[in-house]
Amino acid sequence: MSWKRSRDGPVPAARVSFQLNPSGTAVVSIRKSLAWSFSQSAGQKLIQFVGSIFVARLLTPDEVGVFSIAMAMNYLLGSFREFGAVNYLIREPNLTPDKIRTAFAIMIVIQWSLGGLLLAVRSFLAEFYGEPGIADVLTVVALGFFISPFGQPAIGLLRRAMRFDLLHHISIFGVVVGTTTTIVLAFLDFSYMALAWGVLAGNVVRSVLPLCVQRDHLMLVPGFSHWREILSFGGFLALAGICGTSASDGRKFILGAFISPAAIALVERAEQIPRTSREALFLPIGRVLLSSFSKDIREGRSIGPSVEAYVGALTIVTWPAFAALSALAVPVIVLLFGENWRVAGEILPFLLLAAGLPSALPQPEQILISHGAVRRLFVLRLCQLVVAIAVSTVGAYYGLVAFAVSQILIAAVLLGIVYFFIGDLMETSLTRLLPSYIHAAGLSVVCASPPAMVYWQYGDGPPVSWVLGALALSAASWIGGIMLLRHPLSLEVRHLWGRVAQRL
Repeated sequence: MSWKRSRDGPVPAARVSFQLNPSGTAVVSIRKSLAWSFSQSAGQKLIQFVGSIFVARLLTPDEVGVFSIAMAMNYLLGSFREFGAVNYLIREPNLTPDKIRTAFAIMIVIQWSLGGLLLAVRSFLAEFYGEPGIADVLTVVALGFFISPFGQPAIGLLRRAMRFDLLHHISIFGVVVGTTTTIVLAFLDFSYMALAWGVLAGNVVRSVLPLCVQRDHLMLVPGFSHWREILSFGGFLALAGICGTSASDGRKFILGAFISPAAIALVERAEQIPRTSREALFLPIGRVLLSSFSKDIREGRSIGPSVEAYVGALTIVTWPAFAALSALAVPVIVLLFGENWRVAGEILPFLLLAAGLPSALPQPEQILISHGAVRRLFVLRLCQLVVAIAVSTVGAYYGLVAFAVSQILIAAVLLGIVYFFIGDLMETSLTRLLPSYIHAAGLSVVCASPPAMVYWQYGDGPPVSWVLGALALSAASWIGGIMLLRHPLSLEVRHLWGRVAQRL
């Protein structure tokens, strides 16, 4: 297959969607895509968790601290890494070979520049923190910026074709190689450099394997014919990401300034439960839906039914779970993290409510990027930044509990802002989403009842057995509820149970 033909014409389906199976089609169902995406996230977290257990016994906190300081700079620059080029490849309706080459060229320019910047500031950062090892770590980590652009166009096109099975294998193998490299080198007394070489090894795998899948990209030549279009798309996307990150991380400075550094730790500990839950759901689903929505829009299909199914599934899962946890927030926090974090449990119900509200609508990135409306996304995230900083400042002024309550107000206002920006692009209405809200709210009351009864009987100090029993009863109530409602998720539960029964 030559990239020299059809310079300005659309890329044939085989070139974009990778006809990798015998039947010549790369179409993968949404159910299978979600399964692979969830498996990828769960597998990564499990492998990294197991690896962290070994690393904790082989490296000292000081050694890990040197690596963490260096990686903080890497993560900061990493927000500019793709510069929206991968998302451009996913959603571009009229994708041509020249556009793919231009995206590749922009990835090279951006990431090589960032890698060069890391190399330039490594000595300064090492001197500033008084840790010479920081420079050594940054030297190795910077190499990843020079390697990763070569595999990213293939990754973008795999996501466009919804080949999440291949992306799963690539990602898991990369994590296994990176984690294994870190453990082996730590055992061989490479100190903090074991972590750095592990990161680089993972990056190499995730860059090379996509090229093995799509070998045409081994000969892909950079070009700049569509650079204005891609830079405009990626620029607004990068600015939106900066605003979103600033809105989230800016609260830490506010808490530290108005209350104390301990308040930051308490809020982060309380948010760990809803954040982990949302990451476990939003990230895997978001990867699939961005590709799915983009594909539907390119092919002239409405995304309305998919939006309704997404909101129905997300609300029926998050709202009852967060409601059940709210009733036993303090006992759960104390059980998981110890008595020192009791205050985190006292503010957890407010933060759970704030975390549950966004589930009422799709993530704006999924809708706006799919439609190419990246300017809207930037303005939306800018509004979020202003609201979050202003309201959080007022809340922090009156104390930690007031700050936690202020997050509910922020979530409610942001929900209205999100609907304002994406309402005309969802291709559905709030009226059609209302049944999902009613079902989720009703099931939340049912699932919260057992924990609420335990709290009414024992207050903040119930026996552990009662806490676990109440949460188990809530889970059983949720399963029974979706069955009675004949919610679409009940079909997935039956399907999963059938698979388990067959294996047994």
